[in-house]
Amino acid sequence: GINAEYMGKQWYQRRVHGDSSPARQAAYSPASEIMKSSVINLLPLLAIVGFTAAHSLPAKAGLGTIQRISILTSDCENCGMTLLGQVNLKICGGAPEACCSIVNIGDFDSNMFNEGQIDNYTGTYQLEDCFNYSLDKITNAAQFDLTVYHEGSDGGQLDWIEVATTNTTVRCPLGYFMDSFSQVTAQGCFSV
Repeated sequence: GINAEYMGKQWYQRRVHGDSSPARQAAYSPASEIMKSSVINLLPLLAIVGFTAAHSLPAKAGLGTIQRISILTSDCENCGMTLLGQVNLKICGGAPEACCSIVNIGDFDSNMFNEGQIDNYTGTYQLEDCFNYSLDKITNAAQFDLTVYHEGSDGGQLDWIEVATTNTTVRCPLGYFMDSFSQVTAQGCFSV
């Protein structure tokens, strides 16, 4: 704490004992001593506040960058899909482009789109330009914009598509049988 009486005595002694120049008087006034002491006592607090503020800045807006896409094929008769069908995806809400897309995410792999099976896709090869795509234009799962396209003679039904980013995972329920040239825009996406 600051002892004003003690500082006042110091100022008085300096004044009485020959240190009486106007500059010295101003430099050693009780008010200036109190100010110096207050600033010195506040420095550690300011350092802590500054350090804390720098480490609690809000993260970059948006849902993060896409790292994985998982698809659950419905577990029902004829809901799986063979090599005669393909699924394409379009995801919007980011940058630098407004949307990214994946053409034929299953890559004609007969081990994909089996009934009741979850297929996971990662990396540049499988996710194409959606890998590391930044969803910085949207801040919650309800704004997530996913369109699923089907091409080919073998239809299929998907229960949901899940998109995992660096910040969150968004699941979009589907449940529509898709065949030939059809498309569906996901509704009701939510964070899991």
